[in-house]
Amino acid sequence: AIHPSIHQSIHPSIHAYPHERVRVIDSPVNIKQGGGRNRALAEARGEYVMFVDADDALRSDAVAVCLETARRENADMVIFDYARFSSAPANIGEEICQLGKDASGLRGEDLRRRILDRSTPVWSAMYRKELITDNGLFFPEKVFYEDNAVALAMQLSAKTPVKINEALYLYRFDNLSVTRSTNNYHFFGRLASAVTLMDHLKRLGLYERY
Repeated sequence: AIHPSIHQSIHPSIHAYPHERVRVIDSPVNIKQGGGRNRALAEARGEYVMFVDADDALRSDAVAVCLETARRENADMVIFDYARFSSAPANIGEEICQLGKDASGLRGEDLRRRILDRSTPVWSAMYRKELITDNGLFFPEKVFYEDNAVALAMQLSAKTPVKINEALYLYRFDNLSVTRSTNNYHFFGRLASAVTLMDHLKRLGLYERY
């Protein structure tokens, strides 16, 4: 768990969680989501990584389901659906399947082209860590919309992607955030993230390919 700044509070349950594999990593300054995710990638000891925003949640069996699928399919990326919730994860509402239920039967280039056509958030997948690190797809730091700068490049770089029809991520939609505000100067971050994404796609040969 990345605590983005020692000057911000963190839920006490994180520090108290009784498991030796759970670590809280503090930052002396607010490094925002991009810096936090990069720090987590540097600290991660496992083969696979997932991203969860602080106001969202995972289904209790999400990691187990993804790992089982990845090992069975030798997948370097397992994409899943998500469900919207309000106030508490128990208040689960609509399930969202952006790639379509039939995408679970697609593999390789067919699935990558479906991702290109419909796109899916960076947090809607489990990734083999080296898929990100070996391709130099680290998040821009201290900015907004950092995930837009790398998500598509990560997903198109996957050699053995798999899609499963289970809503494993719980996305909160009734909170305050930049993406739900209006007339916010941070919206210009979308332009910067698009430029960064284009640079990654060209560098990795994906722009010319697709």
